[in-house]
Amino acid sequence: MTLEVSGKIIRELDGTGLANFRMEIFAIDQLLFEKMIGETNSNESGEFRVYFDDKDFLEKFGDGYGIYLVIYNPKNVLISHGRYDQLGKIQWSAKNLVEFDLRVSIELENKDPIKWDSLFKRD
Repeated sequence: MTLEVSGKIIRELDGTGLANFRMEIFAIDQLLFEKMIGETNSNESGEFRVYFDDKDFLEKFGDGYGIYLVIYNPKNVLISHGRYDQLGKIQWSAKNLVEFDLRVSIELENKDPIKWDSLFKRD
């Protein structure tokens, strides 16, 4: 059996699809054991889709598993960790299809990497 993880990432303000966002896809069980099962990038219209062979992780997780996303913007800045926030939150009882509808603020879309040098400047 195959599991499909798909969705669309859009700008919250106007619904425009957002390209080049990276999604790391994780499976998690009821005891909170987790495993990254893949990754993908959103296309020009903000859509993403990945297929996984269920037997690769069903043997480890059984029937009680969920899927969540860790999301990076095009600048490779972490903007969401589905285990800890609402954007790519855990969807439990994953079966054959898991869909995510992701709405991203302009602030997260354009968030810059931390400039580590500026954090450690001495006067």
